[in-house]
Amino acid sequence: MSDASLSAKILEAQDNERRRISRELHDSVGQSLFAAKLALARVKQKFTDADLDDADCKVDEALNEVRTVSHLLHPANLELLGLRSSILSYVQGYEQRTEIQTSVEIPDPLPKFDDVTSTALFRIIQECFTNVHKHAKASGITIRISFTPREFRLEVADNGLGFQNDAREGVGIRGMRERVRELGGTLLVESGENLGSSVIATIPLNQSR
Repeated sequence: MSDASLSAKILEAQDNERRRISRELHDSVGQSLFAAKLALARVKQKFTDADLDDADCKVDEALNEVRTVSHLLHPANLELLGLRSSILSYVQGYEQRTEIQTSVEIPDPLPKFDDVTSTALFRIIQECFTNVHKHAKASGITIRISFTPREFRLEVADNGLGFQNDAREGVGIRGMRERVRELGGTLLVESGENLGSSVIATIPLNQSR
């Protein structure tokens, strides 16, 4: 098996695992936390105690985090919605769950992509948003998409803490770089400590359709 085929298989396995974890979080952990919240509500009807209020608050926080992580992991239905609508739907859900304001600049219509390309571009956005949620402590994110007859450009920028050079090539960045390489494109990561960060993916349109 060639290196390119192996990389494609690894990315496919990662996508399948992310879908599985998302379902597990939503169907199992999320439901258990919701049941715990209902039980606490019944107890609070009979007793008044600050500890119960604190426990209820903690369950709310855990439930919200599970829903957020599940949302971050699981993509919208690209086959039905298309890339543009999927991005807009994802951003709306992200704002509701994280209270991070997001600005979106997406032309309408976008070029028509095959499923592999649409999934790769959507996953890059997901990875960027996940990193912002986990690490950046940002208050805002901007998605900018533009294209010419020959080239498609996706940029995701935030106003968070940024990171130092030695932190750039984590698993998430390497995964995004590999996805873009599979499409014949390039990935540029720009960041400065306390200056925010941006991820710019550029792919040739003649190889992405």
